[in-house]
Amino acid sequence: MQKNFLANISFLILANLLVKPLYIFGIELVVQNKVGESEYGFYFALFNLALVGQIFLDFGINNFNSRAIAQQPQLLPNYVGVIIPFKIVLSISYLMLCYAFAAFIGYPAEQWYWLFFIALIQIIASFSLYIRSNLQGLHHFRQDSYLSIADRICLLLLAGTWLAYTNNINIRQFIYLQTIAYTLAAFWGAYYLYRSLPNGITWHFDRVLVQKIARQTYPFALLSLFIAGNSRLESVWLTYWLPTSVGAYEAGMYAQSYRLLDAANMIAVLFATVLMPTFSRLLHQGESINRLTGFSGRLLFVGASTLSICSCFFAQPILQTLYPHSTSDSVTIFYYLSLSFIATSSCYVYGTLLTAKGMIRALNGIAGGILLFNLLADYLLINHNGAIGAAQAACLTQVIAALAYLTLSLKTCHLSTSWQQTFRLVAFVIGTIIIAYLCLHLPYFWAVSWLVAIFFSLLWSVLLGLWNWHTIINILKSEQS
Repeated sequence: MQKNFLANISFLILANLLVKPLYIFGIELVVQNKVGESEYGFYFALFNLALVGQIFLDFGINNFNSRAIAQQPQLLPNYVGVIIPFKIVLSISYLMLCYAFAAFIGYPAEQWYWLFFIALIQIIASFSLYIRSNLQGLHHFRQDSYLSIADRICLLLLAGTWLAYTNNINIRQFIYLQTIAYTLAAFWGAYYLYRSLPNGITWHFDRVLVQKIARQTYPFALLSLFIAGNSRLESVWLTYWLPTSVGAYEAGMYAQSYRLLDAANMIAVLFATVLMPTFSRLLHQGESINRLTGFSGRLLFVGASTLSICSCFFAQPILQTLYPHSTSDSVTIFYYLSLSFIATSSCYVYGTLLTAKGMIRALNGIAGGILLFNLLADYLLINHNGAIGAAQAACLTQVIAALAYLTLSLKTCHLSTSWQQTFRLVAFVIGTIIIAYLCLHLPYFWAVSWLVAIFFSLLWSVLLGLWNWHTIINILKSEQS
């Protein structure tokens, strides 16, 4: 069982690291360059609005369901018959909520039409995630891994074929292709679920079960809403607080760098996914979490700092290669969002630790306070500096969040600190800045110099003893035992 699980989790991570970046750079980037910053900016704002609201579609149901089915697989027909109708009600409420927010912001009629399909995509995606939670509970990990990339594979095929034959696309066509791709992936998942239900589904409404789910999951849903709001609403506020045409263009510029940040975050998200059950087991068994926390924190800090600092020095050629119409403002936005990635990576480690420890109330308090600060920072900085201000607010918000999570972790989890390790981290950052600056002046193509800078920065971290292969092997051996 353990060997099968490790093989499938490895496949899950590898597949996501291959397919999702291919989609981001092979499809989304091409679409934005085709349609332009203004049109894509409106789509990006609507997408983030729908994505934040998507928390109401899940409401923590998936985590509850995967645990419940894993413990009692025979309850699957009964749970499916209760939860699917519940999710239909949530979907209708979610759609109404999206339109209420769109009316508040004052989006024009064309954007309301886009919003319907974008929200529909999120509804379809939420049902796919629910299906995956059943497969996870049944330990059908291979099928779950396939479904995790099914929508992106379908979209790569559909949009790739469309672009190959027409060499042109608009946002409406792109949204239609997304709807088809997510629907195909959902039907694929429904087929897997149907095969797991040989006796059919018991359709009924169980008020007690629905209340039980809501009571257990609403703190997690609230936390997810706060976190999503802290990282996804800048593009929405750009279209709200700035004049329509200006806001759409600024949101499009912001989307250029945010897409790269999103791609980088994928690694941290997958890392946190693996950390969560490990932290939970160690805390449940009363074992020390110092070694794993210190190692994972250093590993993500080194990786994020290397990528962020080196990319900042090569920001102009990176953006000019990806977006031929990028400007100096695009480069400035890239600086701030790249640096925010370092703080975001720390949030994934310490936020995951605090979640595993069950400190949801404290996390909600911190995340809610940070959301209010983020709204104030967005209002002040966006009105003063447009998309650059949004990037500044995002960077400042993530730094404060990282410090808050770190402080709470040190206080409640009794983590040990070392001035020696702190000195090494500072030395690593300074050394990486020097390495990146020197590599910037190498007489090679920028991509080669950038990779050289990353290589020597990682080598510098090894020389400083921040991480090594022996530590990784020892942790893996202890986990397997």
